[in-house]
Amino acid sequence: MARGVKVISFVLVLVLLAVGLFMVGKLYFSPSYMHYRVGERFFKQGRYRAAYEEFKKAFELDPYNRAARQRLADLKRILGENERVNTENH
Repeated sequence: MARGVKVISFVLVLVLLAVGLFMVGKLYFSPSYMHYRVGERFFKQGRYRAAYEEFKKAFELDPYNRAARQRLADLKRILGENERVNTENH
């Protein structure tokens, strides 16, 4: 009986591991996450308009993507400030 419990436990662990890996892969390679990663790269380079477009695409593909929504809010503030500075200097 103990050996049967060990086998069932082992199979259960393998199934849970497989499901976990599937979910991580699904998230990591989702189109929304891909746009988010590109947006992060642009953001770090200071290419804010390009970053905004990528985060917007990520959020449109997955409206539950809170990180993309937050970056959009950050960029609206940053781009708004830049626009205000540009108009004041002209």
